[in-house]
Amino acid sequence: MHLHVHSKCFCFLDGYSIDDIQYEWKFDNDMDIELSTFAVVEYKNFTQFLNISTGIYSRIGIEFIIDRHSLGYICRTYIPSALLVIASLLPFRLQAKLFFARLTLSGTILLAHVITMITANSVIVPNIGLTTSLDIYLLVCFLLITASLTLVIFSLSRASNGECGNKEGNLNSGDSFAESSKANRLRTENDTCEKNAMISLALVFLLFNTIYWSICLFVPTFMIS
Repeated sequence: MHLHVHSKCFCFLDGYSIDDIQYEWKFDNDMDIELSTFAVVEYKNFTQFLNISTGIYSRIGIEFIIDRHSLGYICRTYIPSALLVIASLLPFRLQAKLFFARLTLSGTILLAHVITMITANSVIVPNIGLTTSLDIYLLVCFLLITASLTLVIFSLSRASNGECGNKEGNLNSGDSFAESSKANRLRTENDTCEKNAMISLALVFLLFNTIYWSICLFVPTFMIS
């Protein structure tokens, strides 16, 4: 698993014995190499002679250590995903009686993040058989948004049960005070649970970002490749 979209590449040229062709480099390791979507961190060229049963073969090779330019990924994927996670906390601030508004907002945010994941995997990042840091970030954001939607549904379910109990209590005037008190207590507990859930999700996302960006920015590349 690679945490960075970072890789080490080898390129070789061989195939002929030294009796036919002998390869050698015409430039040193200080040549400037520029790529459109990569930053060349380091590279070195080398010459080898392979002694096998059919003869001695000449080989030249070059080793690239490359890193992708991260600004495009931050603007097109990381920032939108983080904003969607923050926006998934907004339904907790709406009144509990706004059932459809809260569900619609949470579902729309989840759908928007799914579209972001599909775009990132099909357009931004090439198809590779490795798990990258971008995949991990998108997966964690998806789990947090899904958790937010689940908590909203659970909260709305509790709120609707409290309102049903309150309506039933109004039919019996003798029990109306007890039922009203129970409904108010349930509403208060529900508000407290929503507040705790919102704070917990925000803290988890903040902790994840702290660990994630600390690894990506400060841990040496050779330790995470």
